[in-house]
Amino acid sequence: MPAWMAPLIKTAGPLARTALTEVVAAVASNEKLRSAIATRTAKWAGVLAEAKRARTPGSRARKTLAAIRTIAEDERSTSSDGEARADDWLARAAKIEKALDLAATRPAPDRKAMLERVQARIDMLYAEVIRALIPDEGTGPEGTNDEEV
Repeated sequence: MPAWMAPLIKTAGPLARTALTEVVAAVASNEKLRSAIATRTAKWAGVLAEAKRARTPGSRARKTLAAIRTIAEDERSTSSDGEARADDWLARAAKIEKALDLAATRPAPDRKAMLERVQARIDMLYAEVIRALIPDEGTGPEGTNDEEV
């Protein structure tokens, strides 16, 4: 069992183990799918890891926004229908960045409260971005049917 599965199983329960094991096996046995996933996510791995390693809340927030921007730029360049969606993500990330800049000018107690609210907005945007990148049921990467992948 890959290490990343443990928190999901702990949160989702024993049925998640079966489902995740099947997903991992399907991806491992399908070279085209594995290659498509690896190619698409290789660009994101570094910025996502950097965001996780950030020590301060402000730094973590900025690095998470950088990861969102990287994913949005990739989505814009690789998906024909993703340009408008990516532009929306980028615009929202820019607004959140302005809120971070404003929070940095506040006294410590106010800054902490503002950073918590801004982080909640970042988390919502990040979740939306990740959910949007998961193909709908019955489709593989790039909108192809699973049978073709």
